[in-house]
Amino acid sequence: MASNNDDNLDQNDSERDLYAILHISRDADTTTIQQAYRRLTLLYHPDKHQDLRTKQLAMNLFIQIKNAYDILNDPEKRAIYDIIGMKGLKTEGWEIITRTKTSREILDEYERLIKEREEKRFNQITNPNSSVYATINLTDIFINDGLPKIEITDFNVEQNIDISLTNQDTTTINANVTIRNGRGIGTLTTSFRRIFSDLSWFRIDLIFGQRPYIGLYYFRRITQKLHANVHTTFSLIKNRKTIITSGFIFSLNYQLTHNLTSSLQWKTGRNSFMKGILQYDKQKWMISSAIQLGFVNTFAAIDGVYKFPDICNLRCSLKTYFNPFGIKFSETNDRSEKYF
Repeated sequence: MASNNDDNLDQNDSERDLYAILHISRDADTTTIQQAYRRLTLLYHPDKHQDLRTKQLAMNLFIQIKNAYDILNDPEKRAIYDIIGMKGLKTEGWEIITRTKTSREILDEYERLIKEREEKRFNQITNPNSSVYATINLTDIFINDGLPKIEITDFNVEQNIDISLTNQDTTTINANVTIRNGRGIGTLTTSFRRIFSDLSWFRIDLIFGQRPYIGLYYFRRITQKLHANVHTTFSLIKNRKTIITSGFIFSLNYQLTHNLTSSLQWKTGRNSFMKGILQYDKQKWMISSAIQLGFVNTFAAIDGVYKFPDICNLRCSLKTYFNPFGIKFSETNDRSEKYF
């Protein structure tokens, strides 16, 4: 008998026959199971053996007997084991099962739990997330003495999926649909990013939509607080036979304090500009100011965001444009709802 139980030790949990461990038939009733358990635990109790090898063997057999009894003496666990086996007992979520379930219902429940586990594993790998944004224009409140006209100027729905290929390589797929002033557009973006070291990375974006283009990005950490990046885009125009670029954007970012950062940007090519940004971020709220000098757009701006975690972001911004014909003010409020 000891030899048979020793063979059981060499089997993994999914291969062991719990009825064989207790030396009972598969149709044994509760009384028979309890009697077999008492008899075998007395026989293989470790305290009854003095030899170290025999004591260790008895301990292993005692644990097997206890585990087999805990399963077969529980009607719900025994039903799962009889129909599915040990793999069914290792599946999370069986707390909801009742002893009145039939074999077919138990199998259906097992398949549902397996499907949920696979979906959870897929979500952990791809890290999908969705977001919905709405922009509300409140400008009329400040320029009209009568009943103001409040309108939703932008409405955006976005879905994003990240796929880790290796420790250094990541692919991202992004789908975006935007309705702006009554017109809708959609884009599909596929990105590939490679991390060269803890100091730098490179990314390429392929954007498909109304105007397909390719984006190239490079990031480099210079010091612990100072980092630089550069990016550019290449677009296809004129029946997609001509490739043009909008220029390069060079950026330097420096962290002044734990919450305060500064940034200097320079854009080359068409609509070139120089921009300075100062941003203060306190996790729940953020405020930033910017001054841009350019041939087309010269402005000063203040932007504030208050974050309601997992609910929405409330954004307010004020811009003052400077041009040869005078000064123009612009104020917007943006309430962005998020769904994950």
